[in-house]
Amino acid sequence: MNEGIRQSAEDRPVIAITGGSAGLGRALAEVLLRRGMAVALCARRERRLLEAVESLEALGPVDGVAGDVADPRFRNTWLSHVVRRFGHLDALVLNASTLGDIPMPFLRDTHIVNLRTVFEVNTFAPVLMLQQAMPLLAARPRALCLAVSSDAAVGGYPGWGVYGASKAALDLLTKTFARETSLDHIAVYSVDPGDMHRAAPAGGSRRTRPRAGRPCGGGGGVGLPVRSAAHRRPLPASERGSPRGARHSPPPLRRGVLT
Repeated sequence: MNEGIRQSAEDRPVIAITGGSAGLGRALAEVLLRRGMAVALCARRERRLLEAVESLEALGPVDGVAGDVADPRFRNTWLSHVVRRFGHLDALVLNASTLGDIPMPFLRDTHIVNLRTVFEVNTFAPVLMLQQAMPLLAARPRALCLAVSSDAAVGGYPGWGVYGASKAALDLLTKTFARETSLDHIAVYSVDPGDMHRAAPAGGSRRTRPRAGRPCGGGGGVGLPVRSAAHRRPLPASERGSPRGARHSPPPLRRGVLT
């Protein structure tokens, strides 16, 4: 793991964001810093991460570490680094993702390496990262985990089958994780951020470029959301065990406190 890019911090809510060097992750970091929180970012591309940290550091305490969430060595050490840097962890945003092969193939044309790569980053890594985070979040009076999903999880869009399946699995795992969590002060959500503006990936065809009404999740390179998110949260403790439950909107983030 590369040495963190550091700035001094006071005791304040600490939010860790994967895939935080650009797009949705970068935009969320800016909003949280403006609300008085401390932010820890990770991303694969070190130069872009450094640029993001340098552009954000005037807003508040921010830390960046370059690494791949699919790498167990990084995944098992990053959150420990965050706690050493800031003293605690209040929220984890699981935003890092990959589209897989570009151009994005139809399911009949994809291959096992693409399937494994996409699921490793989009599904397995977030769940394993959440496992790492739970003891740290449990130590705080109120805590939050947010997994970034996509319309592709339910859309059945041609060419988006592998990516969409990885996000559908993430949705179900997040929902199950929430119901299995016995600590009521930890909220676990899955969020579809809606349509995104993003640049076409290098080598991408017209079909790989999301337009209005097309899916795009929250990984690196994804731009600002253009419509509101749908939220999913765990059932209250009294309702756990029921096969169905109502959706709720998550509590708002206010300056200095998760409410």
